[in-house]
Amino acid sequence: MKLILRNSFLFFLLFISIFLITSKGDKIYAFVYDFFDNQEGVVLIQSVDKEHGFPLKGTVFEVKDTATNEVIVEIETDDDGMAKLENIPINSSFRLVQTDVAPPYQLNNTIQTITLTSKQEVITIENEVNPVIETYQRSNNSEIVVTKMNLPFETVMQVPELPNGCEVTSLTAVLNYYGYEIKKTVLSDKFLPKIPFEVKDGILYGADPNKAYAGDPRSKNQGFYSYVAPIMETANRYFASNDGPHVPVDLTGSNPEELLHYIRKGIPVIIWTTINQQEPLFNYSWNVVGTDEKIDIIRNSHTVVLTGYSEDEVFVMDPLKGNVSYPKDRFFEIYKNAGSHAMIIK
Repeated sequence: MKLILRNSFLFFLLFISIFLITSKGDKIYAFVYDFFDNQEGVVLIQSVDKEHGFPLKGTVFEVKDTATNEVIVEIETDDDGMAKLENIPINSSFRLVQTDVAPPYQLNNTIQTITLTSKQEVITIENEVNPVIETYQRSNNSEIVVTKMNLPFETVMQVPELPNGCEVTSLTAVLNYYGYEIKKTVLSDKFLPKIPFEVKDGILYGADPNKAYAGDPRSKNQGFYSYVAPIMETANRYFASNDGPHVPVDLTGSNPEELLHYIRKGIPVIIWTTINQQEPLFNYSWNVVGTDEKIDIIRNSHTVVLTGYSEDEVFVMDPLKGNVSYPKDRFFEIYKNAGSHAMIIK
């Protein structure tokens, strides 16, 4: 009897199975496909220093569709240098493009095409520091600290043609750094806004240095200086003449660390300081042309290009001396005492 009941039960199961397969075949196939072939996994993106293997925080990647190249999602690495892509169908593919990395590292421009073949895969992307970085270290809070670097910068001297043209000479050096073939004299003669000195009723009148260069940079006795705005206007006029893609940016008021951040990004900084790093001498004045306003000016004003730094020094292109170094603390002390004027081209 038990054998008959068992066989009857098996026959019943066989009948039900045949019925389900014939009537619900598509759904059963879909269930089996979903279970076995449509599983999902995780991709871990790891951003590291190529030389030392340090994890890199804040590296940004775009995940793109391989067919349309459209951006699906943007991800950023955490303190451990990791970013996670979840719910990725196994056997699916996507492109990974690095779009940003923290200074002093250079972008890794290699486009990775990734196919997920298991439940979890780890993709390691390596980044190299900018070759101008000489020494660096990792701090206790996992930040990469540059301890010495200097941008490759050609010397441009202001003399003999522009005895009082340190501002426009510094701008010329920066433009040359970016590949523009422009001479300091052309920049000074054609693009620099200038207002000559004049004497009326025994009163000396000159430019507001925030609006134009006072005098003529070519003159030893009739040239003085300007601040940031006229040099930015010089750059804008020059870029307008040749459709240059760069723009000047006023950094006046920036603290030393903010300025050094641009250096780490490969951007030289034009800084207003004094000749020979002496204390600013506010012992000269004139009236602003067209007004009765009298202004005190820095008699020993000087402009240089900050190109690098170490723990104790800064490296500058000084239009009167060439590429030299100055004590870092003293340099930024004079920068502050002279009014904290600075700018970049980016």
